[in-house]
Amino acid sequence: MKKIIITTTFRDFNGNINDKMQIQFLKSLKRQTYQNYVLVVTLFREKNVEATVKKILGEKAVFVCSTISSKYRYSPTKVIMSGIDYGKEAGADILIDCSADIILQNNFLQTVVNYYSSMYCGISHPNIFYGINNKFEIVDKRVGECNRGIDIRFFDFSLIANKNVCRILKKYTLFDWGGIEHLLAVICMKYSKRMINIFDESKVIKFENDREASKESKEYITRSSQKNSKVLLDVAQAMKIDESKLFDLYYIHLQYSEPRYVSAIYILRKELWRKVMYFYGKLKNV
Repeated sequence: MKKIIITTTFRDFNGNINDKMQIQFLKSLKRQTYQNYVLVVTLFREKNVEATVKKILGEKAVFVCSTISSKYRYSPTKVIMSGIDYGKEAGADILIDCSADIILQNNFLQTVVNYYSSMYCGISHPNIFYGINNKFEIVDKRVGECNRGIDIRFFDFSLIANKNVCRILKKYTLFDWGGIEHLLAVICMKYSKRMINIFDESKVIKFENDREASKESKEYITRSSQKNSKVLLDVAQAMKIDESKLFDLYYIHLQYSEPRYVSAIYILRKELWRKVMYFYGKLKNV
């Protein structure tokens, strides 16, 4: 049975509407048909997180305190590193990294396990968006665009805990909002053997956050994005990747194949390579 590590962080639990979104995420974890998982929560000075999470998940959650500069709220790369460090000790097989403002279908973890293969990685994208009013009633439901954020990613643990990948995550640290899906996609394109998108089966639900309640102004989002964009440009240069592709979420989306096509594509590539090598051998003997 595969051991799953789930990594995330939370906003403050302080009585606003975002609390209810985060609680729905925790309840969707509790309802999973596949229960061999641990939620590794990284804390960055947030309030009331540990008590709230423990109330719903109990011993299935562990907490890691991370120290960062007071200039920042959190670091998505440090969240993943917390899960990697814990997973190495726990004998993890799969790591899932996600935001805490989503709802997972009851069979999400089972679906991730069903598609497991060595050095694989995957996403569920785009999301199904729920707009919520102050009474937590759904006021809008739609499928998001492919050029909007990827809120959940999963990996064979051997891939994400690879020493080269960990070196990248430690060197190119991201802070606050934006950039993590781009960085992880680049890592997957370079090091993974299989990239899949399980949206058709998983249909992850994403909430529209109340950013005003979380004091996440447009200036905060813009400033964070600009800082992380500079880091990603350094990544693109170091890894010799076209920066226009690195910043294009639609391009990134297309790199993840639907699972039903993956095996057929793999077989065709293998057969094509066999024929290339066959004719190459013939030419060498002419």
